[in-house]
Amino acid sequence: MYCTKCGAEITEGSSVCQNCGADTSYSGAEAGQDVYRQDNPASEGLTGGYPAQEPAPSPNKKKLGLILGAAGAAVVILIIIAALLLSGGKKDGYYNGVKWGTSMDDVMDKIEGKYELGKDGNTVVEYFTGFESLKTMEGGAQYIFQEGRLVAVYVILNVGGSDMDYDEAMRTTRKDLEKLYGDAKTDDIYSGMNIDYYQWETKKSDIALTGMDDILAIMYKDIRVENVEI
Repeated sequence: MYCTKCGAEITEGSSVCQNCGADTSYSGAEAGQDVYRQDNPASEGLTGGYPAQEPAPSPNKKKLGLILGAAGAAVVILIIIAALLLSGGKKDGYYNGVKWGTSMDDVMDKIEGKYELGKDGNTVVEYFTGFESLKTMEGGAQYIFQEGRLVAVYVILNVGGSDMDYDEAMRTTRKDLEKLYGDAKTDDIYSGMNIDYYQWETKKSDIALTGMDDILAIMYKDIRVENVEI
């Protein structure tokens, strides 16, 4: 008779293995089962004298895999939804997706960079680097409020402080805006003053791009508001 734990030979009638101390009151040999000794030569499918067994998949691991699979699908769906919402917000003419009527506190919460409150109490000025395709362009955005609600955003781009010339910056910015809002409407009213002027209209906003010398300006305005003080 051999110990089922260590495989050592057990003296007949002994209830304890002299090699490892295991209880031998029940053994595979007595039950008519095959018992493999550790000193048996290892053969294919055997390890250390015992049959090599593939571990059964853990129920917890199975469950975790299903959860991760579902979460991954949800993340993909959320990314698609977020992309659609962002795209829709831009096509409505919202600057950075901030809707008209948003409170000043909520606007400040959305600003990730540096900003300051205007002295009049009705504006918030944000400072940034990068506008659409002009990734290194420095500028500022003035959020304008009426009765505590956002009605317009006035963006200034400092072309003179960049590595681009005015014509290239104007051409690139116009192209970016036309991708979002379609072909621009032009107006020759400022042609005598050497000012470029392009305009777009969406269901929610009026957008205008103007430029002169080393400055570009983009105005986003709530289409329901007639006049905005800048």
